[in-house]
Amino acid sequence: FDQVTGALAAVGLGSVPSWLRPFTHLSNGEQFRAGLARLLCERPALTVVDEFTSTIDRRVARIGAGAFAKAWRRGSGQFVGVTCHEDVTEWLQPDWVI
Repeated sequence: FDQVTGALAAVGLGSVPSWLRPFTHLSNGEQFRAGLARLLCERPALTVVDEFTSTIDRRVARIGAGAFAKAWRRGSGQFVGVTCHEDVTEWLQPDWVI
């Protein structure tokens, strides 16, 4: 329970009312952040996310990218984010950009 609530809070989805709504009733931004929290909990050795932040507004994308990057760096595993939106690059602080 603590791992899940910690992951949700780390990506900006820390309010109890959000946790009580079905996933399909969350906004695109909330669904995006819930997906990031799930990745933080599962922590696979390699994670590839295509169209990272493409379906959400740019403000939420930047904030979500920054929060996720900070939380991801606390653990182990490699993350590859594929996106056409360069605005999230500075928030992700990647090791390299192609």
